[in-house]
Amino acid sequence: MNLIKLEGIANARELGGILLKNGRRVKNGCLLRTGKLSGMTDGDLEVLRDRYHVTMVVDLRSELEESQHPDRQIPGALIHLHPIFPGSALGVTREEADEPDPMKKKLIFVRSLNGRAKEGMTSLYPMMVSDPYCVGQLKGFFSLLMKHGEGAFLWHCTAGKDRTGITAALLLWMLGASKEEIMEDYLATNEAMKEELSRLREEIYACSGDMSLAEQAVLLDSVSGEYLESAFGAIEKQYGGMERFIRKELGITQEMQQQLIEKYTK
Repeated sequence: MNLIKLEGIANARELGGILLKNGRRVKNGCLLRTGKLSGMTDGDLEVLRDRYHVTMVVDLRSELEESQHPDRQIPGALIHLHPIFPGSALGVTREEADEPDPMKKKLIFVRSLNGRAKEGMTSLYPMMVSDPYCVGQLKGFFSLLMKHGEGAFLWHCTAGKDRTGITAALLLWMLGASKEEIMEDYLATNEAMKEELSRLREEIYACSGDMSLAEQAVLLDSVSGEYLESAFGAIEKQYGGMERFIRKELGITQEMQQQLIEKYTK
Protein backbone atom coordinates (compact mmCIF):
# COMPACT_ATOMS: atom_id res chain seq x y z
CA MET A 1 0.00 0.00 0.00
CA ASN A 2 1.52 3.27 -1.14
CA LEU A 3 -0.14 5.75 1.22
CA ILE A 4 0.04 9.49 0.66
CA LYS A 5 0.10 11.23 4.04
CA LEU A 6 -2.28 14.18 3.83
CA GLU A 7 -3.84 16.21 6.64
CA GLY A 8 -7.32 16.89 5.32
CA ILE A 9 -7.90 14.19 2.69
CA ALA A 10 -8.80 10.68 3.79
CA ASN A 11 -7.75 7.38 2.24
CA ALA A 12 -5.16 8.91 -0.09
CA ARG A 13 -2.81 6.57 -1.88
CA GLU A 14 -1.35 5.86 -5.29
CA LEU A 15 -1.34 2.75 -7.43
CA GLY A 16 2.38 3.10 -8.07
CA GLY A 17 4.45 0.00 -7.38
CA ILE A 18 1.65 -2.56 -7.73
CA LEU A 19 3.07 -5.71 -9.34
CA LEU A 20 1.50 -6.85 -12.61
CA LYS A 21 1.29 -10.33 -14.12
CA ASN A 22 3.82 -9.53 -16.85
CA GLY A 23 6.46 -8.61 -14.27
CA ARG A 24 6.01 -4.87 -14.77
CA ARG A 25 4.77 -2.49 -12.11
CA VAL A 26 2.45 0.50 -12.10
CA LYS A 27 4.49 3.69 -12.45
CA ASN A 28 4.90 5.78 -9.33
CA GLY A 29 3.32 9.19 -8.93
CA CYS A 30 0.80 9.14 -11.77
CA LEU A 31 -2.41 7.41 -10.58
CA LEU A 32 -3.82 8.74 -7.28
CA ARG A 33 -7.02 7.65 -5.51
CA THR A 34 -8.42 9.54 -2.52
CA GLY A 35 -11.44 10.63 -0.54
CA LYS A 36 -13.08 14.00 -1.17
CA LEU A 37 -10.85 17.07 -1.51
CA SER A 38 -13.04 19.53 0.39
CA GLY A 39 -10.82 19.32 3.48
CA MET A 40 -7.57 19.86 1.60
CA THR A 41 -5.09 21.92 3.62
CA ASP A 42 -2.43 24.21 2.19
CA GLY A 43 0.10 21.49 2.94
CA ASP A 44 -1.96 18.90 1.09
CA LEU A 45 -2.23 21.26 -1.85
CA GLU A 46 1.53 21.61 -2.01
CA VAL A 47 1.95 17.83 -2.00
CA LEU A 48 -0.56 17.23 -4.79
CA ARG A 49 0.52 20.20 -6.90
CA ASP A 50 4.28 20.23 -6.39
CA ARG A 51 5.21 16.61 -5.66
CA TYR A 52 2.66 14.78 -7.81
CA HIS A 53 1.86 17.50 -10.36
CA VAL A 54 -1.85 16.62 -10.46
CA THR A 55 -3.33 17.91 -13.72
CA MET A 56 -6.73 16.19 -13.76
CA VAL A 57 -9.23 15.47 -10.97
CA VAL A 58 -12.29 13.27 -11.57
CA ASP A 59 -14.96 13.56 -8.87
CA LEU A 60 -17.23 10.49 -8.82
CA ARG A 61 -19.71 11.92 -6.29
CA SER A 62 -23.27 13.02 -6.96
CA GLU A 63 -24.02 16.66 -7.71
CA LEU A 64 -25.61 17.02 -4.27
CA GLU A 65 -22.58 15.57 -2.50
CA GLU A 66 -20.32 17.90 -4.43
CA SER A 67 -22.46 20.97 -3.69
CA GLN A 68 -22.42 20.24 0.05
CA HIS A 69 -18.68 19.56 0.22
CA PRO A 70 -17.09 21.13 -2.87
CA ASP A 71 -13.56 20.16 -3.76
CA ARG A 72 -10.83 22.66 -3.14
CA GLN A 73 -9.21 23.28 -6.49
CA ILE A 74 -5.64 22.36 -7.33
CA PRO A 75 -4.18 25.18 -9.45
CA GLY A 76 -3.54 24.02 -12.98
CA ALA A 77 -5.71 20.90 -12.66
CA LEU A 78 -8.90 20.28 -14.62
CA ILE A 79 -11.83 19.07 -12.49
CA HIS A 80 -14.54 16.82 -13.92
CA LEU A 81 -17.67 16.10 -11.86
CA HIS A 82 -18.56 12.62 -13.10
CA PRO A 83 -21.17 10.91 -10.87
CA ILE A 84 -21.17 7.12 -10.95
CA PHE A 85 -24.74 6.91 -9.64
CA PRO A 86 -27.74 8.77 -11.11
CA GLY A 87 -28.82 9.84 -7.62
CA SER A 88 -28.27 8.79 -4.03
CA ALA A 89 -27.20 5.24 -3.21
CA LEU A 90 -27.57 3.57 0.17
CA GLY A 91 -24.36 3.67 2.17
CA VAL A 92 -22.24 4.93 -0.71
CA THR A 93 -23.25 8.48 -1.56
CA ARG A 94 -23.16 10.72 1.49
CA GLU A 95 -25.85 13.35 1.02
CA GLU A 96 -26.84 15.31 4.10
CA ALA A 97 -30.13 14.48 5.80
CA ASP A 98 -32.35 16.92 7.73
CA GLU A 99 -30.67 16.09 11.05
CA PRO A 100 -27.82 18.64 11.49
CA ASP A 101 -25.81 16.61 13.99
CA PRO A 102 -23.51 14.22 12.04
CA MET A 103 -23.50 11.51 14.72
CA LYS A 104 -27.28 11.55 15.18
CA LYS A 105 -27.63 11.47 11.43
CA LYS A 106 -25.37 8.42 11.24
CA LEU A 107 -27.32 6.69 13.99
CA ILE A 108 -30.66 7.31 12.26
CA PHE A 109 -29.29 5.88 9.04
CA VAL A 110 -27.62 2.84 10.60
CA ARG A 111 -30.75 1.99 12.60
CA SER A 112 -32.79 2.16 9.38
CA LEU A 113 -30.72 -0.70 7.94
CA ASN A 114 -32.00 -3.16 10.58
CA GLY A 115 -28.65 -4.93 10.80
CA ARG A 116 -28.35 -5.41 7.03
CA ALA A 117 -25.42 -3.12 6.24
CA LYS A 118 -23.38 -5.84 4.52
CA GLU A 119 -26.36 -7.04 2.49
CA GLY A 120 -26.98 -3.47 1.34
CA MET A 121 -23.41 -3.02 0.20
CA THR A 122 -23.26 -6.35 -1.62
CA SER A 123 -26.34 -5.34 -3.58
CA LEU A 124 -24.91 -1.94 -4.52
CA TYR A 125 -21.65 -3.19 -5.99
CA PRO A 126 -23.35 -5.25 -8.73
CA MET A 127 -25.40 -2.14 -9.55
CA MET A 128 -22.23 -0.24 -10.41
CA VAL A 129 -21.38 -2.75 -13.15
CA SER A 130 -24.90 -3.58 -14.38
CA ASP A 131 -27.09 -0.48 -14.20
CA PRO A 132 -26.99 1.23 -17.64
CA TYR A 133 -26.35 4.68 -16.19
CA CYS A 134 -23.55 3.46 -13.93
CA VAL A 135 -21.91 1.47 -16.72
CA GLY A 136 -22.12 4.49 -19.01
CA GLN A 137 -20.41 6.61 -16.34
CA LEU A 138 -17.70 3.99 -15.89
CA LYS A 139 -17.13 4.13 -19.64
CA GLY A 140 -16.91 7.92 -19.41
CA PHE A 141 -14.40 7.68 -16.59
CA PHE A 142 -12.03 5.65 -18.74
CA SER A 143 -12.59 8.03 -21.63
CA LEU A 144 -11.34 10.84 -19.39
CA LEU A 145 -8.35 8.73 -18.39
CA MET A 146 -7.52 8.01 -22.04
CA LYS A 147 -7.57 11.76 -22.77
CA HIS A 148 -5.35 12.65 -19.83
CA GLY A 149 -1.95 14.05 -20.76
CA GLU A 150 1.04 14.79 -18.55
CA GLY A 151 1.07 14.94 -14.75
CA ALA A 152 -0.85 12.85 -12.25
CA PHE A 153 -4.45 11.73 -12.65
CA LEU A 154 -6.44 11.85 -9.39
CA TRP A 155 -9.92 10.47 -8.86
CA HIS A 156 -12.10 10.26 -5.79
CA CYS A 157 -15.57 9.92 -4.31
CA THR A 158 -16.48 10.78 -0.72
CA ALA A 159 -14.58 8.17 1.29
CA GLY A 160 -12.50 6.91 -1.62
CA LYS A 161 -13.58 3.32 -1.10
CA ASP A 162 -16.57 2.16 -3.19
CA ARG A 163 -16.91 4.18 -6.40
CA THR A 164 -13.19 4.88 -6.30
CA GLY A 165 -12.57 1.24 -5.42
CA ILE A 166 -14.48 -0.24 -8.36
CA THR A 167 -12.82 2.12 -10.86
CA ALA A 168 -9.39 1.31 -9.42
CA ALA A 169 -10.14 -2.42 -9.67
CA LEU A 170 -11.15 -2.14 -13.31
CA LEU A 171 -8.11 0.00 -14.13
CA LEU A 172 -5.73 -2.43 -12.44
CA TRP A 173 -7.25 -5.31 -14.42
CA MET A 174 -6.62 -3.36 -17.64
CA LEU A 175 -3.02 -2.73 -16.61
CA GLY A 176 -2.48 -6.44 -16.01
CA ALA A 177 -2.82 -6.90 -12.25
CA SER A 178 -3.85 -10.25 -10.82
CA LYS A 179 -7.10 -10.60 -8.92
CA GLU A 180 -5.05 -10.95 -5.74
CA GLU A 181 -3.26 -7.64 -6.33
CA ILE A 182 -6.53 -5.93 -7.22
CA MET A 183 -8.12 -7.18 -4.02
CA GLU A 184 -5.09 -6.16 -1.94
CA ASP A 185 -5.33 -2.59 -3.21
CA TYR A 186 -9.08 -2.54 -2.62
CA LEU A 187 -8.81 -3.83 0.96
CA ALA A 188 -6.00 -1.37 1.75
CA THR A 189 -8.77 1.13 2.52
CA ASN A 190 -9.33 -0.59 5.87
CA GLU A 191 -5.70 -0.06 6.85
CA ALA A 192 -5.65 3.48 5.51
CA MET A 193 -8.83 4.30 7.46
CA LYS A 194 -8.00 2.28 10.58
CA GLU A 195 -7.91 5.24 12.97
CA GLU A 196 -11.08 6.78 11.52
CA LEU A 197 -12.94 3.46 11.74
CA SER A 198 -11.84 2.90 15.32
CA ARG A 199 -12.97 6.39 16.25
CA LEU A 200 -16.30 5.85 14.50
CA ARG A 201 -16.91 2.63 16.44
CA GLU A 202 -16.20 4.38 19.74
CA GLU A 203 -18.36 7.40 18.92
CA ILE A 204 -21.37 5.38 17.78
CA TYR A 205 -21.13 3.17 20.86
CA ALA A 206 -20.80 6.20 23.15
CA CYS A 207 -23.92 7.76 21.60
CA SER A 208 -26.05 4.62 21.43
CA GLY A 209 -24.70 2.16 23.99
CA ASP A 210 -25.21 -0.47 21.28
CA MET A 211 -22.08 -2.18 19.97
CA SER A 212 -24.00 -3.93 17.19
CA LEU A 213 -24.98 -0.53 15.81
CA ALA A 214 -21.37 0.58 16.06
CA GLU A 215 -20.24 -2.47 14.07
CA GLN A 216 -22.90 -1.81 11.43
CA ALA A 217 -21.59 1.73 11.05
CA VAL A 218 -18.06 0.38 10.61
CA LEU A 219 -19.28 -2.06 7.95
CA LEU A 220 -20.67 0.88 5.98
CA ASP A 221 -17.50 2.94 6.25
CA SER A 222 -15.05 0.12 5.52
CA VAL A 223 -14.62 -2.37 2.68
CA SER A 224 -15.01 -6.13 2.47
CA GLY A 225 -13.81 -8.60 -0.10
CA GLU A 226 -17.42 -9.73 -0.40
CA TYR A 227 -18.39 -6.31 -1.79
CA LEU A 228 -15.89 -6.41 -4.64
CA GLU A 229 -16.52 -10.10 -5.26
CA SER A 230 -20.21 -9.31 -5.71
CA ALA A 231 -19.27 -6.93 -8.55
CA PHE A 232 -16.95 -9.48 -10.13
CA GLY A 233 -19.70 -12.09 -9.89
CA ALA A 234 -22.19 -9.76 -11.59
CA ILE A 235 -19.71 -9.12 -14.41
CA GLU A 236 -19.22 -12.85 -14.92
CA LYS A 237 -22.93 -13.58 -14.85
CA GLN A 238 -24.17 -10.70 -16.98
CA TYR A 239 -21.36 -10.30 -19.52
CA GLY A 240 -19.52 -13.61 -19.51
CA GLY A 241 -16.35 -12.27 -17.92
CA MET A 242 -14.19 -9.22 -17.42
CA GLU A 243 -12.73 -9.26 -20.92
CA ARG A 244 -16.14 -8.91 -22.54
CA PHE A 245 -17.21 -6.27 -20.05
CA ILE A 246 -14.11 -4.18 -20.70
CA ARG A 247 -14.36 -4.49 -24.48
CA LYS A 248 -18.12 -4.30 -25.11
CA GLU A 249 -19.49 -2.22 -22.24
CA LEU A 250 -16.57 0.09 -21.45
CA GLY A 251 -15.36 0.35 -25.03
CA ILE A 252 -11.71 -0.31 -24.22
CA THR A 253 -10.13 -1.95 -27.25
CA GLN A 254 -6.95 -3.99 -27.08
CA GLU A 255 -5.11 -1.04 -28.63
CA MET A 256 -6.47 1.36 -26.00
CA GLN A 257 -5.57 -1.07 -23.23
CA GLN A 258 -2.03 -1.30 -24.58
CA GLN A 259 -1.81 2.50 -24.59
CA LEU A 260 -2.74 2.54 -20.89
CA ILE A 261 -0.16 -0.16 -20.17
CA GLU A 262 2.58 1.76 -21.97
CA LYS A 263 1.68 5.03 -20.25
CA TYR A 264 1.14 3.84 -16.69
CA THR A 265 3.44 0.84 -16.20
CA LYS A 266 7.17 0.26 -16.34
